[in-house]
Amino acid sequence: MNIVSFVLDILLALMFLFLGISAIVGAKKARENFQHLNLPDWFRLLTGVYQTIGAVGLVIGFWLPWFKGLSGIWIAIMMLVAIVLHLRVKEPFLQSVPAIVVFLLSVLVIIDK
Repeated sequence: MNIVSFVLDILLALMFLFLGISAIVGAKKARENFQHLNLPDWFRLLTGVYQTIGAVGLVIGFWLPWFKGLSGIWIAIMMLVAIVLHLRVKEPFLQSVPAIVVFLLSVLVIIDK
């Protein structure tokens, strides 16, 4: 594992931990995002749990490299779902860019496992 890979893993883990906890506790921005996507409250909670699992998986991947690959796949699937949900509500392309970028970063995690 090189330094770039290490930093990427840490940043993704921190981001997904923050997003997951925000979704679980019902932070205002998280609630607004899910309402904008026309998603029920239970989906926000479920997504928060999934995001937190992805973050924990990336951390476990520091000790078990094969787990890093699984976590990358987990995050990639979540990002594909996010992209589809953004397209479903016909958002401008630029609003989907963050999900696309994180999807591509998760592919790098998978490749680097």
